[in-house]
Amino acid sequence: MRALASLVALLVARAAAIEEDGVLVLTASNFQNKVNEQYDTGMMVEFYAPWCKHCQALAPVYAEAAQALKGDVVLAKIDATQAQALAQQHGVTGYPSVKFFKQGRVI
Repeated sequence: MRALASLVALLVARAAAIEEDGVLVLTASNFQNKVNEQYDTGMMVEFYAPWCKHCQALAPVYAEAAQALKGDVVLAKIDATQAQALAQQHGVTGYPSVKFFKQGRVI
């Protein structure tokens, strides 16, 4: 029973998203659930690459915007180099790419 509880706790922790400077950090495994959680309010998602200089320049501005908009709209980011299929599915061809999701789809 203890092993089962530990496994459940581990799975919940892995599915939970973390925040960096107010920006929700997404992964391929939690992306759709987190987008769906913001079904009515929407979520802005930055698809980035860690090595991208433009992405690095955007990071502090994006974090500032996330803080300013907290409670109104969620700003999130996903490392597109780690979620290539997801990035391709959403038409990402360069970095950074910012897309706004509402009602589970890009608008």
